[in-house]
Amino acid sequence: MKKSTIITSLSFAAALLVMGTSTALAEISPDQAKEIALKHAGVNPNEATMLKIEKDFDDGITEYEIEFWKNGTEYDYTINADTGKIIKNKQEMKHRNNAMHNQQNQNQYIGEQKAADIALKHANLTEKQTRRLHCTQKFDDGRQIYDVKFWKEYTEYEYEIDALTGEIIEFEIDEK
Repeated sequence: MKKSTIITSLSFAAALLVMGTSTALAEISPDQAKEIALKHAGVNPNEATMLKIEKDFDDGITEYEIEFWKNGTEYDYTINADTGKIIKNKQEMKHRNNAMHNQQNQNQYIGEQKAADIALKHANLTEKQTRRLHCTQKFDDGRQIYDVKFWKEYTEYEYEIDALTGEIIEFEIDEK
């Protein structure tokens, strides 16, 4: 009787080990990660340039770091290699018309509240749905911008908004 129980227990443990191993091996491919990032960004694969994919292990998670460009905008994504979930994404417009910003006038700036509204609208959130909303104006890369930061649950949102035009220059969404 004892021998039968031990063999059954060992068989069960071996089955769990095999099942656990097979799920650990079922990660997405680099092409699948690329497809997830491009689809999320709304970029056609034929339009993306300088595409770079790297596999990394960070904070106990295997992930793909994907970078690509389209029309002067840099896109950076971090994708969980096991689940295909987007961990982090960032877009930054690199080519700007700085001539317009050399004629800046303080009275023409959109204001902190309008900058916060633009970021919240982009994130599909209302101010009441967020916490720790913070907006500051600063001079960066030859122009006045607003840094807008806020949290919703465990996700941090960061935006850079052009103080003159209200254009989103860069944004980053980071799930903690």
